[in-house]
Amino acid sequence: MHNPLTKTFLLLVTALIFSSCDPAQVIVISNHTNAPATVTFVFKEGDHGYKFSEGSDTLVLNLGATDSTSTKEYFFGIGTWKIQSSFDELVDGLELIEIETNTVKETYRGDTQLRGYLQPRIGGPQQATIELKIE
Repeated sequence: MHNPLTKTFLLLVTALIFSSCDPAQVIVISNHTNAPATVTFVFKEGDHGYKFSEGSDTLVLNLGATDSTSTKEYFFGIGTWKIQSSFDELVDGLELIEIETNTVKETYRGDTQLRGYLQPRIGGPQQATIELKIE
């Protein structure tokens, strides 16, 4: 084991084993209207793998119309949303998503509505992004 080639080979194999080619799971929320918008995520009580912040079951986002506050990104580790168990875990932990603009208020509640809203918005490289565009 004192051979430098053997040590290099073992180091390379170890690096390959512990590295991943999976992308980061991301949720992007962006406001494309001419007025401010509010997006509220309410998670069910308890410990869930996908939450936006520790210690709170509710996240309220106030998104500006055209400035730097009009887009928020949240990263949820490594993987893709096309893996059904990852998507299921996200939806199972959500109580509701509410989107409010100056002209409309939409609420998605329950498994069927949340899946129907989120699933078509999965995209990006390797389907690792859920993009919620407010238009």
